[in-house]
Amino acid sequence: MSEMTDILRTSFLSPLVLAFLVGMIATLIRSELEFPQPVLNAISIYLVFSIALQGGTELAEAGFSSIAVPALVTLALVFIVPSACYFLARRFIGLDIPNAAGIAALYGSVSSVTFFAALTLAEKLNTPAEPFVPVLVSIM
Repeated sequence: MSEMTDILRTSFLSPLVLAFLVGMIATLIRSELEFPQPVLNAISIYLVFSIALQGGTELAEAGFSSIAVPALVTLALVFIVPSACYFLARRFIGLDIPNAAGIAALYGSVSSVTFFAALTLAEKLNTPAEPFVPVLVSIM
């Protein structure tokens, strides 16, 4: 039980979760908290480079043969998930084209922050992901 408590405490006190909570609180109290655009650009560039560098390093160590099947499945999902969301939003919900496309883009995208949080939690649970998983995120 104490191990689970430690994992939860560590997860909820991580910088990613705390930043999310500060953003939620700022929104709820209608604060004018805002990062300047250059800071947001720098964070975005950092995330893209860190995923690409980590993925490239792991791919070099793992080899292409070990990632071929997961990469093909990832590519298939990249097309299937947004296409299915678009079809469902148009057919069953009755959304217009721009809104259905927005829903498809939302469900077809991947969050780098969520990805890193999940990787960190998996490592803390002693169930680390395959080393080449960042490459799959880069494919998405």
